[in-house]
Amino acid sequence: MNTRMMIGMLAAACVGAVAPVASAQVQQLVVDFEGLPEGTELSTQYAKLGLTFSINGDPSLLPIIGTRGAPRVGFSGGGTDAPLASGDGFLADPVIDGDEFDPRDIAIDIDPPATSLRIFVHDIDGPDETVVLRAFENGVEVATDTIAFGDPGTGNASILPLEVSGTAIDRIILDVVDTGSVGIGFDFLTINRNCVTSACGGAFEVAQESSPGAGDFDDNVVGLILPFETNATAAEFYAYNVPEGDSWNGPNLVPEADRSHLLLSRGPEGVGVFIVHDRAVPDDPDGGEAEVIFELIGDPDGAMRAVEDDPENQEGGIAYVGEPGDSVFMSSHGWLQCCSDGVAYTGVDIGATGYFSFSDVNNTNDTIVGLTEWVAYSAGGEQVPLVLEQDRRVRIVFVPIGCPGDVNDDGLIDLADLNIVLGNFGVPGKIGDATGDGLVNLADLNTVLANFGGACE
Repeated sequence: MNTRMMIGMLAAACVGAVAPVASAQVQQLVVDFEGLPEGTELSTQYAKLGLTFSINGDPSLLPIIGTRGAPRVGFSGGGTDAPLASGDGFLADPVIDGDEFDPRDIAIDIDPPATSLRIFVHDIDGPDETVVLRAFENGVEVATDTIAFGDPGTGNASILPLEVSGTAIDRIILDVVDTGSVGIGFDFLTINRNCVTSACGGAFEVAQESSPGAGDFDDNVVGLILPFETNATAAEFYAYNVPEGDSWNGPNLVPEADRSHLLLSRGPEGVGVFIVHDRAVPDDPDGGEAEVIFELIGDPDGAMRAVEDDPENQEGGIAYVGEPGDSVFMSSHGWLQCCSDGVAYTGVDIGATGYFSFSDVNNTNDTIVGLTEWVAYSAGGEQVPLVLEQDRRVRIVFVPIGCPGDVNDDGLIDLADLNIVLGNFGVPGKIGDATGDGLVNLADLNTVLANFGGACE
C-alpha cells in the first residue's frame, strides 16, 4: 500500500465528516515593487513569476517604479505621506512631457492565470479620482472592483485594496479614470493561482489528542491541510497593520468572529505558521483574550517570530516568550472589538513536528476569552475543526504526504520523473523536488529510484 492510499484511508476512518484535501493547492505570489530605482520602466522584470507589465493600448510606453516622497512620479506629500503597503517602492504610470495629470492605464498579463488577485491603491484624495481594477479571461472582462474619492477610507495617504476573483484571470488593467492630483500608486500585488504539480509538495497531517495530556495523536488524526505555497515571507503573508490597524490583513484568510484560525505557508524561509484570533472587519462584538504555546520537535535550528500582533499585551504579563532559534514559544494576547490578534512563526523545517495548545502562560486564568471555535485552514479551501479546550494539544507533522517520486503528478513513477529530476538537478524551487525541501538534489533522485515503476492510486 502506498503512502497516499494509507493516509487517505486513515483520514477517512478518523475524520468522519471532515472534507478531504482538495486536488488544487493554492500558490501565492507577492510583488512589493522594492529594490528597483525610481523611474525604472517595468516590462519583464517579474517574468519568472509569470507577470508582464505594459501600458494598455500604447506599446511605446511602460509603467514605472515610483518611490515614496518622490513628487515627480509618486507622492507629492513627501515625508508627510503614510507608509506604503510594503516598503517604499510602488507601481505607477509614466510621466510624459512633464504631464503628471494625464493618467494611463497599466496592464499586467498573468501566465499561468490567477484565481484571485489583490493590489493596494494609495492616495485616492482628489474629488475626481476613481480607480477601477478590471480582470479578463481570454479577452473577456469577468470582474471589476472600484475605488472612488468619497468611498470609506479615501483621503490623503489612504491605503485601500482592490480585489478580483475568477476562474483563470490572465490579464488585469488598472484603469485610473481621472485624477486631479499627483500621487496615485499601486503596491503589494498578491496573486493566487492553482498549483497542481508535485512541485507544490503535499499535505500535512493534523491530529488532536482525545483529552489534555493524553498524547494519543496517532489514534486521533482529524485531517490533512495544505500549506499555501508562496514566494512571500511570513511577514508579507500575514500583512500586519495594512490596511486594518494592528490586525491580520492577508488575502488568504477571511477571519470569523470568535474563532481562532491556524494556517500554514511554505516559502523562502521554510514553513510559516500563522495563528490569528478573531477578526478586524467587520468589528468583532466582544474582543477577547488567548494564551497559546507552540512547541517544535525535530528542528535543530528552531524557529522565530515573524509577526507580533499586537506587540503589547493589553491584559498585563508577558506578551511573547521565545527567541530566534528556540523550540518553545508562548504568546499572550488581549484584543478589543476593533481588531484581530495573532502571531506568525517562520523557519520551520520540513520533517519537524509542531504542537499547539491554548495553555496558561501568565497565571491569569484567562487562557481563552471571547473565542468559541478553533479551526485549521487548508490551502485547498477546506477547514478542519479543532476542539477548543485548554491544554488539549494539536499536532502537525510537517512532512508532505503525497506519492513519493511522482514529480510530474501523472500518477506514475517512471522515466519522465527521472528525467525531470536530472534536468533540474541543483536548481532550487524547480519541479523535481520530490522530498519537499526546496532543492532538487540527490535525495530527490533516490526517492524516484526507490519508487521507480510504482503507481499512485
